[in-house]
Amino acid sequence: MTWTSYHRIDTIFNWMDSLAEQYPSLVTLMTIGTSSENRPMRIMKISSGKNSTGQPKPAVWFDGGIHAREWISPAVVTYMANELIQGAVSGNDNFKYVDTYDFYVLPIHNPDGYAYTHTQDRMWRKTRSGSRNTFIGSVLGCRGADPNRNFEYQWGGKGASSNPCSQTYKGSKVLLNQKSRPFKTLFLQTETHLNFSSPFTLILKCCLPLGVMTAFL
Repeated sequence: MTWTSYHRIDTIFNWMDSLAEQYPSLVTLMTIGTSSENRPMRIMKISSGKNSTGQPKPAVWFDGGIHAREWISPAVVTYMANELIQGAVSGNDNFKYVDTYDFYVLPIHNPDGYAYTHTQDRMWRKTRSGSRNTFIGSVLGCRGADPNRNFEYQWGGKGASSNPCSQTYKGSKVLLNQKSRPFKTLFLQTETHLNFSSPFTLILKCCLPLGVMTAFL
């Protein structure tokens, strides 16, 4: 896979499969849930094993594509993962990171929305969960919730909308997609969380998806 163009889900998943096949001692794949439209939420674990003292290493999480239309986000996340893997294989300076931390990488947090932007609506932002979750949503046919406003911590707070047709709709309940709850469990087991999104232009945002504080890089 190259980083001179944006890729669809199948291409990204095939790239993940090829890395796991090439470097089985370094790259492990796992599926931690499925989306509303039954697409897998696939994570890549990059790890060289236990540290020099034989103890488990601190874990770092980073994910992209929480907002479907921000194609640059999965591109950045996959590029970073590739740099870590190739650095570990070649023994360059990036190896020290893989030797110090375990990395959990979720390239496409919102697979249904991401697929939809490639085939139907380039500017779609939300998930594609059903419109029957609310009366208004059912009548108007409005689908999806804003994924980063659908976590339980301060759910419905600043910036969130109760209108199911809004781009920032909080969802009818927290973690609207029940199938993605395993994501939360694994996410909370990691110490450092990096979520990459691209508001307006290429601005990489480091934040806690379960929190409300952000810091811009």
